[in-house]
Amino acid sequence: MLLLVAVIQLAFPGLMADAASQLRTLPWSSLGRGIVGLVVAVVVAGLLFVSVIGIPLGAAVSMTIAILALLGLVAVSYGLGLFIGRRRIGTTDIKLGGRIGWAIAGAIVLGIVAVIPVVGGPIVALAIAAGIGAASGEIWKRLRTA
Repeated sequence: MLLLVAVIQLAFPGLMADAASQLRTLPWSSLGRGIVGLVVAVVVAGLLFVSVIGIPLGAAVSMTIAILALLGLVAVSYGLGLFIGRRRIGTTDIKLGGRIGWAIAGAIVLGIVAVIPVVGGPIVALAIAAGIGAASGEIWKRLRTA
């Protein structure tokens, strides 16, 4: 998982920085958008899988959910890593290696929180849902301006 976090942070450093910034400034909006988006996407994928003709589209929606979940995980990890390191999100003085390091540090903290009995799983799930909302919001913003 840590290698995947590093690769995604390396591939999309600007997107992850902007998503982490959005998580910090609009946490409840990101969480709501992430939960609603996940529920709608899962329902749509399920309905598409029911019909034989819609199976390829259902698979595409399922893969989109998985990709957004990875982007959300990295956004939350990066934001959490910067928060732990008391770094200001959006600063330009953080080099690429530092961005990857802070994202990995945040992912390690999320992994530690995930093993807490009873409350760890839901906390991490909500954090990733907020990351999905922030990442999808940033992707939507970038697509609208393009």
